[in-house]
Amino acid sequence: MRGKPTSQRETRMKIKVQSQKRRRGRKSKTESRKAFYQFDVGPSAFGLRLNNLSGFGFLSDFGVRFSSFQRHSAFTLPEFMVTLAVMMIVMAGVMATHLFGMKMYELTRSKLGASDEARAALGKLVSEIRSAKLLRIGDGSLSRFTEAGLNSLQIGNALQIHPSTNTNTFVRYFWDSSDKKLKRTTNGLNVVSIVANSVSNELVFSAEDFGGSILTNKENNRVIGLTLQFYQLQYPTVSIGPGGYYDYYQLRTKITRRALE
Repeated sequence: MRGKPTSQRETRMKIKVQSQKRRRGRKSKTESRKAFYQFDVGPSAFGLRLNNLSGFGFLSDFGVRFSSFQRHSAFTLPEFMVTLAVMMIVMAGVMATHLFGMKMYELTRSKLGASDEARAALGKLVSEIRSAKLLRIGDGSLSRFTEAGLNSLQIGNALQIHPSTNTNTFVRYFWDSSDKKLKRTTNGLNVVSIVANSVSNELVFSAEDFGGSILTNKENNRVIGLTLQFYQLQYPTVSIGPGGYYDYYQLRTKITRRALE
């Protein structure tokens, strides 16, 4: 009873060992064949073409791999020239836009600078004229002043403002021909302050009537005219004339006293 089961068990073990050997044998043969036949076939390996080798089905069974040269894509000469032309057009447009923006910035900057200079020139002058008791127009400098006479045009390069009836107290504005600047000084001082730069016209101040005509007498209700013609702006420095941002730049205003006596 014990010998029979033992013989069956041994038989089963032998069958199992034999089947494992067969499997190992097949596997080793297949691997050896694959190792033997495994190689890369190029476009013209062994004088054969890929079209001819593709018909041999047994090669793929043994793991033969076919490799071909990959085709690398690139631009042709016409494509490159078209791309370059488009890029140049785009760059030209960008540069033109940039230059136009810079030109508009400088033009706006010069306008703002001119407005600031005009505001600085007129601010204090307007305030002093409006609060004045006496106004005299004539020819003057830092050290002297000559009022325009009767029956002559009330126009000149200087304006003398008296805040009271005392003629020894005054504020004088005058145009200096040496440096083309409008300057301001007060009585008892030998120093000046610059009101406006680069003024080309000599006759800066005038006495006018309500219609704008220059007077030849000293009317009490006369209007003080101020004319400043610039040949260059100070901030920023911009030349006035042909080739500049402006062909002509002039500041013109009229001021009168508040209280007429």
